[in-house]
Amino acid sequence: MLDITPITNSVLVRLLDTDYEKDSGNSTEQLIFPNKETAKGSVKRISEQELRFLFVEEFKKLCTDLFYSIETPTEDKYKFGKSHSAIMVDNING
Repeated sequence: MLDITPITNSVLVRLLDTDYEKDSGNSTEQLIFPNKETAKGSVKRISEQELRFLFVEEFKKLCTDLFYSIETPTEDKYKFGKSHSAIMVDNING
């Protein structure tokens, strides 16, 4: 089993060094966190998308012998309803 603790620790270190859009970034990170516009003005925010990119970059550095996929198709067809539970539906091909 893969221990993701080193990956998450690396992500946290990089997270502390990552600037926000209004701060114009810095020389060590190309990634910046966008500001969120609210009725009270611009607020700093860390989104899931930016964190995911940091995680994948660290994963690729630390786990060079592993492979990953963004969206791997499944053999069966699934439908997600209002209850957010997966319901397997009949395969279209029979």
